[in-house]
Amino acid sequence: MKIKINEKELAKLVQPALKDIAKQYDRDFASLSRSHKGKPVEEIKPRIKSIFKKHGGSIDDKELTEYAQKISEGTQIKFHA
Repeated sequence: MKIKINEKELAKLVQPALKDIAKQYDRDFASLSRSHKGKPVEEIKPRIKSIFKKHGGSIDDKELTEYAQKISEGTQIKFHA
């Protein structure tokens, strides 16, 4: 049996959920950025891990370090669906 999936229709169905998830990450990262700007990367990393875990995700150490460095520098991080 072969199943054919209409990718455009599937994208239409999941897009609202992806946008909602991106907004949740944006809120959490904005809050973290306000409270942890200028703080050491090693102090920020566990907070980022907990954000991803809270939303059912995970993050590798390289990306985790990059995000923590940006937050420490005061760079805004935005997520897009």
